Amino acid sequence: MRLTLIATLAFLTTAAANAQDTVRVMPRQYPPKTTATHGLRVHTDYDPQYDKTVLQLDPVHLDSTLQLSALVALDGREVTKEADGVVLTFWSTAPQKRFQENRAVVLQLDDAPPTALGPAWLEPNPRPGFSEIMLKSLSLEQWLGLAAAKRATVTVGDQHHVLAPRLLAAIRDFASRMAPLSPTPQAQPGASSRDEAAIRAARSAQNAAIAAQDADSVAAFWTEDVSVTAGLGFVLRGREAYKTAFGHDAPMIYKRSPEKIVVSSKWPLAWEEGTWRGSAANGQQRTNLGGRYSAQWVKENGRWLIRSELFVALDCSGDACGFPIRLR
Repeated sequence: MRLTLIATLAFLTTAAANAQDTVRVMPRQYPPKTTATHGLRVHTDYDPQYDKTVLQLDPVHLDSTLQLSALVALDGREVTKEADGVVLTFWSTAPQKRFQENRAVVLQLDDAPPTALGPAWLEPNPRPGFSEIMLKSLSLEQWLGLAAAKRATVTVGDQHHVLAPRLLAAIRDFASRMAPLSPTPQAQPGASSRDEAAIRAARSAQNAAIAAQDADSVAAFWTEDVSVTAGLGFVLRGREAYKTAFGHDAPMIYKRSPEKIVVSSKWPLAWEEGTWRGSAANGQQRTNLGGRYSAQWVKENGRWLIRSELFVALDCSGDACGFPIRLR
């Protein structure tokens, strides 16, 4: 039931640090490495083709019809760089479409308030033996927070699951193996770094929604009056107009990669800039469009939302080079 390395890399790239409602940033403290006594299988596999070490916790039963596993791809044969996050996979053998309408994942650690992590991504073609397979990414901070907890409850849809002590022990074992050989001490995050982390998490979550072609989830990151200048010049105003444009653009899958985020110390505003890339949804590698973008974020009711975006197309390949410019 192991996910492939390629799937892991793709999901971590588009969904690491994913938390829609609340991003709780925690100090990066790895559990100490100890002799494992939990009896569960945590193992590593090195893939020389990608120069990645895949660390995996094999599926563990949460109840009679739902199992949980964990997976992370680490750079190199030895861990020298921190991972962005960890992918949880929920394997369901319950009647089909049990989680079709509600895939919300909520995590509660010890006596802290529950943290809403947003909906899990549903694999469109579950493998034989399973009715539904769902993937959910946790940021590194969230995963280490889980590893440090004495009690933890994971809610998937409307089902609450208290994690067994041996599963928590396996998670601590897993997290300890993720520690870089020479970790760099990090200062406690301030308000600005927490806001930047929240924006990066929101962008990653939206990238995952775009990859899944989930227009409703994509639109959840825009304000009602969002304004957008598309890469080839067309201007869109309003959430519904932008959402409709995504539906028309289904043959392309877009990803935004932030390079710089600046959070205002005076107003609930932030600036983001980076690169973007659009690729053919049918896997044709020669059809690509890309360039640079900037975005204005505004914090409303505790959530960072996109109020405006400016995209400029600068390069292309294949059929994308024939796309017309639209300045009006």
